[in-house]
Amino acid sequence: MSYDVYFKKWKKILTDRINHTSNTGEMISKAMDVDYWRDEIDWKVAKDVINILKNAIERLADNDWKAKSFSFLDLRIYEPENKWGTLETTQLFLTRILWNCYENPKSTIYISK
Repeated sequence: MSYDVYFKKWKKILTDRINHTSNTGEMISKAMDVDYWRDEIDWKVAKDVINILKNAIERLADNDWKAKSFSFLDLRIYEPENKWGTLETTQLFLTRILWNCYENPKSTIYISK
């Protein structure tokens, strides 16, 4: 299974599908420091979730050295054993969503699974 993210304005889809494996859902939630990440951005206006996404991307980007240096939670423990979704691919997924938020700030984010 996977997540498919779209940006909509009215009933028109504005972007290509952004797809990522659902194996990393728990990692995304931990990076956002929430119980369930989809609740934070699904059906929300893009400009309103920019900071949530920026913070999560930064946490993923800084994971390796912070986990070793400062005893932060190592998000790599949430990578699936089969490697269908890694910290790096998750960071790319969220970055693609963030970029589309900047490109389509008044659109609504829709996530299907």
